[in-house]
Amino acid sequence: MCSNSTFYILGLSGGPDSVALLHWMCREHDKEHLLVTHCNFHLRGEESMRDQFFCQQLCRQMEVRLIVKDFDTRAYMEEHHVSLELAARELRYAWWEQLAQEQEVATGLPVQIAVGHHRDDSIETLLMNLMRGTGIKGLVGIPATNGRIIRPLLHLSRTEILTYLEEHHLSYITDSSNLENEATRNKIRNQLLPLMEQINPHVREGITKTIHLLQETQRLESLQLDEIFSTTQHLRAASVEWDEWLVPESVTSSSEVDSLFHHWQERHPLAMRHGRLFYTAISDLSGQTYNLHAEELTLPVPPFSPDRELFDLDTLSLPLSCRHWREGDRLQPLGMKGTKLVSDLFSNAHFSPNRKATTWIITDASDRILWVVGLRVADWSKITAGTQRILAVDVPK
Repeated sequence: MCSNSTFYILGLSGGPDSVALLHWMCREHDKEHLLVTHCNFHLRGEESMRDQFFCQQLCRQMEVRLIVKDFDTRAYMEEHHVSLELAARELRYAWWEQLAQEQEVATGLPVQIAVGHHRDDSIETLLMNLMRGTGIKGLVGIPATNGRIIRPLLHLSRTEILTYLEEHHLSYITDSSNLENEATRNKIRNQLLPLMEQINPHVREGITKTIHLLQETQRLESLQLDEIFSTTQHLRAASVEWDEWLVPESVTSSSEVDSLFHHWQERHPLAMRHGRLFYTAISDLSGQTYNLHAEELTLPVPPFSPDRELFDLDTLSLPLSCRHWREGDRLQPLGMKGTKLVSDLFSNAHFSPNRKATTWIITDASDRILWVVGLRVADWSKITAGTQRILAVDVPK
């Protein structure tokens, strides 16, 4: 039973799955808390308009609100270099998320997005992922819930949905593209599964059982991985955030490290790897700037503060600049006569690639590095007994 304390957005294509879902939602839910949507991707000419008109008529009959959205799907596909199927998916889910956020503000209720996936869709997804090569995550079918997304019909087969429609005298339309065998999913649906049923008439029930067992295995695996990855750090610097996890020394096998990275990657889609360090990628910082806050102080030298660094003002050529590390940068570390590559300082400090990228470098007007923030200051700019003027520079946030 749907809760009246939740607002629902429903995707209606006009096919049997979405029509059955709409009818069920109307029976179980207050229509005032239901918004039906139809995406017209304009991929099948007159048939696309037929689908739209059918959905409009059906919603009038059921007395529910309908919003229709037109998409230039082929233009999106070309611009983002994705398949037609993926383009349509990205467009509709982005639109649904936008509508969900708007309805949350308008109604003050939590919003869920109901879609008509069923058991056979889940079976097809498993087979498609299996042929591509996948881990357990790709073998558990389609989840019943995923964030805002809910799939109330996932426990039903396509045959059971058709029976429901017949019992309630509901009409629906057929997408002619589902009968073609160019798309991988259609080949699985129209060719592979019927062939598998010739070998085992109960193959769908068998795969469904496998999905349920794998889902339970994934649940137990997830609990174990939660414990393993509990030391993952969430870091922030230079106005960017990322995650890092260092493989414990107790893990000695390279194959184990590879396996752990696979699992960490499933949890962090932008995962990168640097030896035994796993981290998430950050955006390009090359154009990022920061306005330094600096002020002249009077003697005597003030007490140490972790939020600022002190320099001999008379050794500096103003103004100071703040930037990120560049290849070839060198610093004369405090207490040394010669210079060292900043990259060597990073390596000695075991900085991750992200720490290197986000570390601020402070230079004077002559582009001499006086401070690698959080690491070292330059010997030539230090406070001495002969210092007459002090410049305090705040740590960039």
